[in-house]
Amino acid sequence: MRENSTERAINLAEHMIKTKDTVRKAAAKFGVSKSTVHTDGTKRNGMGLCQKSRMVVTIRLFHIKIRSYYD
Repeated sequence: MRENSTERAINLAEHMIKTKDTVRKAAAKFGVSKSTVHTDGTKRNGMGLCQKSRMVVTIRLFHIKIRSYYD
C-alpha cells in the first residue's frame, strides 16, 4: 500500500506542477479527496521530493491568495 500512496503522491505533484491545477481539480482528476491531495502534496512528497513538495505548496498558496483576493 505504501508504494501506491508514494506513487500517487509523485503523480499528483507532477500533475499539479505541470497543469497548475487547484486542489479540487487535482482531487477530481485522481479520484481522491482534497485531504489526500493536501497530505500527498506536503507530507508524502516531503519524504524525499523536497523540490516537488515546495513547488506544490507554492501553487497551493497562489490559489489561496487568488481566492482570498476575489472573496
